[in-house]
Amino acid sequence: MLDQLCQSARNACFDLIHQLWPDVTALHQERELEWLRLRLRRGYENLIRQRNSLQSALARILQNEKQETALTYRIEAYMQGDNRVKAFHHALELDQLRHTLQRDRGELPHLQRAYENRMADITAMEARVADIQERVDAQRLRAADANA
Repeated sequence: MLDQLCQSARNACFDLIHQLWPDVTALHQERELEWLRLRLRRGYENLIRQRNSLQSALARILQNEKQETALTYRIEAYMQGDNRVKAFHHALELDQLRHTLQRDRGELPHLQRAYENRMADITAMEARVADIQERVDAQRLRAADANA
């Protein structure tokens, strides 16, 4: 709600400035559009990196869960075969794997939240670009009508 209020106040100020100094406003808005488009490109690049990190973490967790199951069965088989030395080594490996899984699972919500936040930022920037582009187009139409 506060964002909407700020946006409305900003739009009102831009409209007043445009009426007083139309050329300055158009130049300012075109520069702002360029700047926002650059930020959007960088935002998309960051979003892709964050998505890749998230997918890698998920793949790592799935792989480690499979390995955890396999190690558990191996340990049971070695214990039934009275090979306690190999069972002990696999148990140590399983313990280390479980710590890794715990760390990765703890990291996953942070990665998901970062991805969602970046997506929300990009959505807001896209809306801002569309809003400014609409105003720039309207100004160009008014200028073309005034010249005609």
